[in-house]
Order: sequence, then C-alpha cells, then structure tokens
Amino acid sequence: MAADLTAGVVLEERSGRQGSYYLLRGAYHQVFLNPGIGRDSGVAIAKVGLIKDGDGLGRREPVRPASVVFSELWDEASCDLTELKPAFDEALDQVRRRRTEMDRAERALVGGRPEFSAHGLMQRRVRQHYRPLQTVFKVLAARSVLTGTVEVTAVVVDADADRVELELSSMVTLSEDRGVTVHIDGDEYQVPILVVDGKACEIPQPRRTLVLGDRIKMVQKDRFAMAKHSSALASFLKGNVEGNWDHLATLLTVPEKLAPGAPPTEPIGYLSGIDLNDEQKAAVNGALATPHAFLVQGPPGTGKTTVIMELVLQLVTRGERVLLLAPMHVAVDEVLRRIGDRPEVFPVRLAYDDTKVSEDLQRFLLQRISSEYLRRTRTPERSKAGEWRNRLEHLVTVRRNLASHVHAAEALAAAVEQESSAAESFRAWESWFRSSWSAGTERLNVAERTVDDLSEAAQEADRRAMALRNEVAAAPTGRRVRSWFAGLVGGTDELGRLRGAARTATADAVRLGAAHQDWLHERNTAQQALQELEAARERDGRQRYAGWQLHRHNLDAAEQELQRAVEASGRPSHPAPHASLIKVGSQISVLEKRIALEQRWFDLAQPQDPGRLTSEFRQAANVVCCTTAGVGSKLLEGLDFDTLIVDEASRVIDSEFLMGAVHARRWIMVGDEHQLPPYVEPADEHHLHALAALHKAGDRAAKELPAAVDELARIWREDEEMHVFRTGEVLRQAERCLADHSWPDRYRDLVSDTWRQFDPSMLKTTVDHLVRSLFDRVVTACPAGLRQALVEQRRMIEPIADLVKGPVYGGNYRTPVAGLQVTPFTSAALSHPVTLLDTSSYGEKARHQQYKNGCFNTLEVEWVVATCRRLERELRSIGSPSVTVSVLAFYRRQATLIREALGWPSCRAFRALKFRVVDSIDKIQGQEADLVIVSFCRAYPGRAGPRRNAGLWLQDIRRLNVACTRARRGLILVGHGDTLRRLTGADPAERFYANLFRLLDSDADGYGLVKDL
Repeated sequence: MAADLTAGVVLEERSGRQGSYYLLRGAYHQVFLNPGIGRDSGVAIAKVGLIKDGDGLGRREPVRPASVVFSELWDEASCDLTELKPAFDEALDQVRRRRTEMDRAERALVGGRPEFSAHGLMQRRVRQHYRPLQTVFKVLAARSVLTGTVEVTAVVVDADADRVELELSSMVTLSEDRGVTVHIDGDEYQVPILVVDGKACEIPQPRRTLVLGDRIKMVQKDRFAMAKHSSALASFLKGNVEGNWDHLATLLTVPEKLAPGAPPTEPIGYLSGIDLNDEQKAAVNGALATPHAFLVQGPPGTGKTTVIMELVLQLVTRGERVLLLAPMHVAVDEVLRRIGDRPEVFPVRLAYDDTKVSEDLQRFLLQRISSEYLRRTRTPERSKAGEWRNRLEHLVTVRRNLASHVHAAEALAAAVEQESSAAESFRAWESWFRSSWSAGTERLNVAERTVDDLSEAAQEADRRAMALRNEVAAAPTGRRVRSWFAGLVGGTDELGRLRGAARTATADAVRLGAAHQDWLHERNTAQQALQELEAARERDGRQRYAGWQLHRHNLDAAEQELQRAVEASGRPSHPAPHASLIKVGSQISVLEKRIALEQRWFDLAQPQDPGRLTSEFRQAANVVCCTTAGVGSKLLEGLDFDTLIVDEASRVIDSEFLMGAVHARRWIMVGDEHQLPPYVEPADEHHLHALAALHKAGDRAAKELPAAVDELARIWREDEEMHVFRTGEVLRQAERCLADHSWPDRYRDLVSDTWRQFDPSMLKTTVDHLVRSLFDRVVTACPAGLRQALVEQRRMIEPIADLVKGPVYGGNYRTPVAGLQVTPFTSAALSHPVTLLDTSSYGEKARHQQYKNGCFNTLEVEWVVATCRRLERELRSIGSPSVTVSVLAFYRRQATLIREALGWPSCRAFRALKFRVVDSIDKIQGQEADLVIVSFCRAYPGRAGPRRNAGLWLQDIRRLNVACTRARRGLILVGHGDTLRRLTGADPAERFYANLFRLLDSDADGYGLVKDL
C-alpha cells in the first residue's frame, strides 16, 4: 500500500459529522485519515480510520511524495494534516503549471499562437468574475442553516392515482418544489411538494398509496440546494480540473478568446445509421476536432439528439470515455435509449432517485448491473458440474453409438467394394475360361478332323503311288529301255508319264504323311491345353468362387452390423453421421473444459463484494449518463472523462456546468437559447431579491422597503424581462427577515460587502449566474469555428414550424420540401392542423381567476376536455390508429384542473388518444406528441383589455416556442384571442402573436380559427 501511494497520490479534505477528515487516494487504495494529537508527545498525528480499495486515479495529475510510512499508533509519528494539505495543493499547482507550460510549448512548436493572457491574469479575472456568485452561495447557505427543519402532521382529504391533497395540522413554512419525507406506518417516502396554500398542501401519490383519512407526518429539511454548485465552483477556482484550466476559464469568462483547433475532418464513416444532413455532419466533425470546447445550437426538431448519438459513438469508438449530462431525466434517457444497446458502448446510468429513470432503462443503473452480474456469477452452490457431467455421460454414449454407426457404415462400404471386386474378378475369370475352353475345344476338333482327313489322304496317296510303281515295275524291259532313251533325248512316252505320276504320287504320300504328323502333334497340344484348362478350373476357378462367396458373406454380416448400429444411434442409415460425430465430440470437449474451468474459477475466485463490483463497473463504463444535479454524487469520485456532453445546455447555469466540467478534458454543449431557461428555486430567488431590497432600503427599511422592492422589480424587468419578478413574495420575504432579525444578525454585513465591491449588485449576479444559462451567454461570443447551428427540422409540419420561424429564429429555420414523413392532423371538427379555439365571444365567462401567483380558467378547461372527447369519438368512429397527445398550460393550477378533468394519468375514457404529458409547459421540453393542446388561461375581456406587461408568463417567447414546437402533426391553441392580440410589454412575444394572427386572419393554408364549440 505504501508503494502504491508513493507512486502517486491525491489528498482531499472532507467534512463529516465529527468535523474535517482527509482522504489519501492512490491507484489501488484509499486511506481515510483523522487528524489528532499524540497523547504522550502532544504532536499532531494522522490516524488511519479506514482503508478501502481504490478506484484508480484515472488520468488526473497526482503528486508523488518522497515516501509514505505507516507506523504503530503508539509510536505517535508526527504528521500534521493541516500543514500537509496546503503543501500538497502547492505541489499539485506546480504539476499543473508545468503541464500548462508544456502544452503551450507544444503549441508553439507546431505553430500555434497564445490563446489567452498569462495564467495569473486569468486566475484574477476568474476570481473577480465569480466572487459575487460565491457570496450568493454563502447567503443561501446561511439561509439554509437559519431555516432548519419543518415537521408537521397532515390528514388526506382527497386522493387519486396521481396526486394527494392534504390538510396540515398547523400553519408552517413548507417550500414548494422541494422534497419532503412522508412518514406513514413506519415507512418513509421522498416526494416533492407541489402546492402549499395555508393549511392546504398537495403532493404526488407516493409508492405507498395514500387514501382518504390517512394520517401522515411530513418532514422537510431545509437544505442548501446549491451546495454541489458551490463545491464545483470552489474546485474550479482551486484549479482542480481534469482538463486544461485556462481553456475552461476562457470558455466561462472570455469565450471570444478561445482559439479554434485544426480544421475538422470527416470521420471514415458515420456510425448511427442515420442519414445526417450537412449541418449535423459539421456539428459532429467540429465537436470531434475541438481541442477544448464546442457548442451546437439546435432549434426544435433539428436532430440535436441524433448529433449527440453520433458523437458518442464516434468518441467511444476512438477509445474515449464520455460523461453525458442534461438537466432533465427525460433528455438523458432519450440519448441512452438510442445508444444503450450498441456493442461499442458500455453505459452506466446514475440517478439520485432510481424511479426517475425510465423503466426500460433501469437495467443500466449501476446497482442493477452489479446485481445482474452477481446473479449470473457462478458459486459452488450454483455449480453446474453435476448437470454437465450427466450431459457428458449421455454424450459419451451417443458418441460411442455414433462411432459404431460410422465404423459399421465404413465397414459396409469396404465390404461392398470387396464383394464387388471379387465378383467382378470371378466373372472376368469365368469369361476368360469359357472363351479359352471354347477356343481350345474348337482347336482340338479342327486338329482331329484334319488328322482324320490327312490320314485317309495319305493312305490313298500311298496306295496310288504303290499301284503306279507296281505298274511301272510290271512293264517289259524293252519298253522300259525305250522309255529311258526317249527321256534322254527329251521325249516322253507312256511309261515315262506313268513313272512321273508314280513319283508325284509318292511325293504326295510323303507330304501327306508329314502333314499328318504335324496335325497329330497339334491335336496332342490342343488336348494338353484343354487338360490344363480343366486343371485351372479345378484350382483357380473354385478358389475365386470361394473368395467371392466369402466376401458376400462378409457383406451380409456388415449390413446386419450397420442395422444394429443404426438402431443404437437413432440416426438414418444413410448418410453416415460423420458431422454428428464431430459435433458431439466438440460438445464433449466443451463440457470437459467447462467442468475444469468452473473448478478453476472456484479455486481462484473470492466472494464478490457488491460495493467493489459497483466501483469496478463504474470505472469500466465508457459512457456515464446522469442529470446535471446527479453529477455531484459521490459515485463520480475518482472518475475522469475525455469529453463532457451537456444536452439542453440552455437550462444549465455556470456552476451547474462546472459540476461535470471539472471531471472532463473537453466540453461539448448542445442546446437552444430560445427554449426554456435554467430553473431557479423560487425560495432562493425571492430570498436574494429580498436581501437586495433590504440593502437598498438601508436603515429605514421598515418604511422604504415597499419602494425598494418596486425599484428592484423595475431594474429586473429592464435586465431580464422574460423572468417574472414576484414583487409580493419578495416583499414578504424581506419583511420576514426584518421580523426574525436575520437581516441585521446574519445577512446585512455579507450583502453590504458584496454591494461595495461590485456594481451592479447581487441582482445582476442573480441574472448572470442563476437565471441566464452559460450556453446563452457564450454561444454568440464563441468563435464561429467552435459552434455550429442546426437549421433543418424534421419533427413537425411546416405550418407549426412557421409559427416560430420568423419571431423566434429570424427565418433561419427550414422545413424540407420533400422527405418529411409527417402528415397533418385534421378532423371533422378541426379541419386545419393549426387551430385557435377563441373564447373571446364568451365575455366575462371567459375571464381567468387568480390563484396565488398564477391563475386558472374553467372555460378553457371545459373546452380542452370537450375537444379531447370529440376527437376521441371521431377517431374511434373511423377506426383511426391512436394519436399521441400532450396538453400544456402556462400555469400550474390550470394544468392541475385539466389533469383532474381528463382523469390523468389513466385517462380511462380515452383509447384513441394516448396522453403523453398533461402539465405545465416547463415539464415537456425534450418531448413531443402528434397533437399538442395549449391552454393560455389568462383572459381580459372588455374594451380595456390587458394592461401593459400583463400576463408576462404568456409573453415569455421561450415558453411559447417550447409549447408550439412539441407538436408534430397538429396544434390546438385554446385562449382568449382579443387578449392575445393586445398583449404588450415584450417585443419578441408581440412579434409572435402578430405572426400568429396574421396567419390566422389571412386564411393561410393550414391555419383555422374556431370561435365556439
């Protein structure tokens, strides 16, 4: 362990219940140290409280100490952690400065130019920039300590499947939109408070269903809601950043000085499988190429999520680890849903509350991954060796039978071949024998006939010669002498002729006798040849025949053996199961290896610790997904990332961005500054405004306070006209601070000091750092090479897009002429896809009713519900496929009434309409539906109409933009037309309504106006 820590260590100071403690983190070990004083020596010592397995240092810069020594506690070896920590920070700062100088030198070598002023100047600029925000955090932290914990009992007065209405036992201060712990029957449930009005309170239905009459206890611990923000800012200011601190500081304070990197190049191929347009490709290429930061601007429906998906796939393919953040769970889940099952991605989903994660994506939660791994991990108790051995025995029998089958088939084939060869040999010999015997017999017959013929001819020639000789011999002597003399002179007489005939006959007899002898020899030879053939038949013929019969017997035996093997193997006799034998052999080999490998696993593996597994999976993930609030979780401790991607960045403030940015080396923001702004907890915002008003009122706060609040409201509207300044609530908060003496005792000096140092005041800090997003502040200031706008939308039909194209995006928002696979939604009742249901003709009945800071409108509730019911009937009657619907309202109370009237969330009366969201507009960003119905709620009937700056919530161009662009096929606006036409006070909203009514009044294609249901 000492060697591990000596190789590189990070020292962190933390706070616990017993005060400060320290964490010494190495690559493989984490040592928790508690400062103490030696009992005997009185010197400062560091006591080891706990040692845990390390999570690795990632690619963070560690400090390498000269040595790390562990001693027995009673040795009281000196180690002052309070002195060691500053020394460590200084060493770490030197390491980082050295790295920064090396980066600069490297850029100089490749011809780069300095991107910003000296590091020290940048540090001073950053501290000055964020000092007011630090003071704001201090003020909010002080408020948290002062407020404390609120406990109250309550009884359920009404409940449905979605919400619960409570009556509190006493008047207490509970904060809306804040968490509360519900205690019932020994169980605890965390839920947010939706509405508090006196003793009336409304919460969502917890997992344990509450019913009428249930009594519960609620506990709300006032927390410093921005503690993670404050910690991230402090970490950044100390230089504890994974990436280049100067790059990040430049992005936050002087983004125009960020130098673009090398020109982006297109990757070898795009991986998402989606046909990207030119702007999307440019966004992906630019984000991949940037050395530090890149911003993607994307109006609704332009494919921001598609760009993020492609970018994540490209980054992990080149070996990077990605941190994916968004302020809302739905946005994080949408990207995860698209990439989660890709083979190159190992994602982990982190969440403070697992129930906020979509059900289909909870399998990516870290605990679920660990549990699934443990479920699948083999233990001796779950050994499969017995099952495998049984299977092995069966397969061995099968293999033996198959081998017998194959052997019998091969033997039969050989027997067939041998029998065929023997038969062919015997038949060939038999044919030869018959041919030879026939030829020999014929030869003998010819010889015998010739001998007989020659014998008779020879005998006849002998007789004739003898007769002629006798006749010559019988001639008188004189005749013979005369004949002799005649022959001497060439004459011939009868006796001479007779003597010649005798000689000829004698010669013929001799010749025939010789021929007779030759043929006698030929006959003997033929007889001998036949005798030899007879002997060969007795010898070779019988042997060949016997061999053939033997092979026939062997063939019969092989056929019988094959039949037995076929019956044993259960396979067809033909063809022979060679492939099956090989396959079974392979299965036997696999089972034998599995049995051995499992035993080896049992010999080596130790019992798995779920906590350690969780840590290992967290380290192994190449994509970590969570909300910007969840990124401050301890689950990210020790992790570093190559690239941070923030979706919906237009809702993320500086400190919220830093919560993830300090863990990454590059930063990609994707958003739309024309959509919903960051969410600021109302109680915090009102408290800051109240303190500013108290400071402005000075010593005469009791008298001047209302005027001071009004003056701040005026200044606020000049700086941030779209974010409503709640004058009444601010005044009540300020009066409460006076009444409980928290203003003079806790806040006055802190606020006064801030006011003296900075001009303008905390009010501007609230706008710059809490109300306005970082994306909104830097997107236009960044160099053109570090940002890319997406302009082609494919979500909605063109009439819907045209509502915001000019007023919101200045015309830089196009809908493709062809290829948009979205059909307009119309019905018998609503013949235009964009329709305004105008309540103006209903006079005072159309007027809204006030409810706390908001309002509701019962007529519009009725119209919304009636429209939904009518569409349901029409769709059912024609057998239409289901249509997704979202119903939005500008005010929460109006949304609540609509939900109740529709029977949300079950909406049992509806089958053709599938409701996605029925809520306020703030709850739907990042989602869409086929049809969107928007209730404007506020109505000022009469000739006077609305006063200037009335209905500022309806004049928030960002909410108008989001409300309209959630629709894909149809948009139904429900509101008081005369009021909407005359709203004034916010120029962007005035342009929006002017454009809307220009389209409605001109009977433009796709737009309709309905004045009565």
